[in-house]
Amino acid sequence: MNPDSVPKFYYVYVLRSQRNSRWYVGFTMDLRKRFKEHNEGKYNSWTLRRPFIPAASYGVLWEGGGIKPMLSQEKNSLNQVKEGLILNKE
Repeated sequence: MNPDSVPKFYYVYVLRSQRNSRWYVGFTMDLRKRFKEHNEGKYNSWTLRRPFIPAASYGVLWEGGGIKPMLSQEKNSLNQVKEGLILNKE
């Protein structure tokens, strides 16, 4: 069996910075691990805005290669939701 054809489960998530109320949208296969990494300051400049609180997440089951384009679409959808949350708050 081709490893690319095995279904994989991903999480798409939104975090909110407690430091400056900025939002971050990302994806991962291990939500707990990734959340911990964000709050420990690993891997990217967004972690400078920690601590983060989770705002939303959902799972995506994907069969086939090319997960990044599909998850980019999911992230764009969550960005629209995120913008709505910000607009509704003001």
